[in-house]
Amino acid sequence: MLIVFVILTLLSLVCGYLMYMRHPVVEEVNTQLQQSVSVIIPARDEEDNLPTLLQSIQMQTMRPLDVIIVDDGSTDNTAVIAEQFGAHVIHFDNQSDWKGKTAACYDGARYARGNILIFMDADTWFNDKSSLAKITATYKEGLLAIQPYHVTKMWYEQLSVLFNILTITGMNIFSVIRPKQNTGAFGPFILCSREDYIKTGGHKEASGEIIEGFALAHNFHQHQLSVTLLLGQGTLNFRMYPRGLRFMMSGWAKHFATGATETLPAVMTLIVLWMTASVTLPLFIIWGLVTGPGHLITAIFSYLIYSSYFYVISRRTGNFNILTALLFPMTFLFFMYVFMRSAFDTYIRKEVKWKGRHIKF
Repeated sequence: MLIVFVILTLLSLVCGYLMYMRHPVVEEVNTQLQQSVSVIIPARDEEDNLPTLLQSIQMQTMRPLDVIIVDDGSTDNTAVIAEQFGAHVIHFDNQSDWKGKTAACYDGARYARGNILIFMDADTWFNDKSSLAKITATYKEGLLAIQPYHVTKMWYEQLSVLFNILTITGMNIFSVIRPKQNTGAFGPFILCSREDYIKTGGHKEASGEIIEGFALAHNFHQHQLSVTLLLGQGTLNFRMYPRGLRFMMSGWAKHFATGATETLPAVMTLIVLWMTASVTLPLFIIWGLVTGPGHLITAIFSYLIYSSYFYVISRRTGNFNILTALLFPMTFLFFMYVFMRSAFDTYIRKEVKWKGRHIKF
């Protein structure tokens, strides 16, 4: 039995390394994009998030040509705050069936003056004053999508750790497996040229999609345009769900089961085998308690080794702490609960509720 537990632990560690062996970030480059940039921010009840984002935009050494806030039916002071920061506010009031983020982004793009379009979620912000210059200098062609570094402040936000890791690894290209085409794009930050946006149909081709990044990426691939995915550590941050645990669970549940279907089977196998340690290692410790101190020491050592690697990859995605890594079985249970809830809403109820809207599948 000891050999079985040790082999399962080693298998989980190897699979964890293979599923997340690449973590490219925005790098310092000497050249700078010599084109005008428009920043488009869809916002629905984002009065708490907008000041941080807009302040970070104002401090940039490379200032965008225009900043457009698309107020998507907010009931708070979203528009007022945006105007205080000098942003161009569009009051989006679409009466058609096409609503939500994709519709707001598409509407905002119609007013943008820049040759480069950047779409940012309201809960994101630039890490320092040179971030925008670094990102635009990195951009070469096609679609550039960046997953922001998750900044957490409250205890419950630490429970997002597995969702963050799997959002990244589920894109396939960060693993040992190299697919011919990326299967999706991160949604919080997307950059492309106006020309390519018009050519591909932009967010209009993602209408009705819960995860617009997948639809945008697929459409760019169909037009033989490249899709580049990077991680935002040191450049771009976000704080996703500061409004409480229930809000966070609803946020992850609204789309996670849908996104999982885009993960390649081989990558999903690596992910599942890596996660099995969340079950086998606690059982290993219980078995060690029953069978003797030698086995218990081996079990604890295995647990700490796995926790250490869990901590390493979690820090690539956000400021998750060592205690969260040590309590990885608890984060696994939370993940499974929210994932099953997401699967039920997606495939049984075929409806989720988010920010006062009922979204049907």
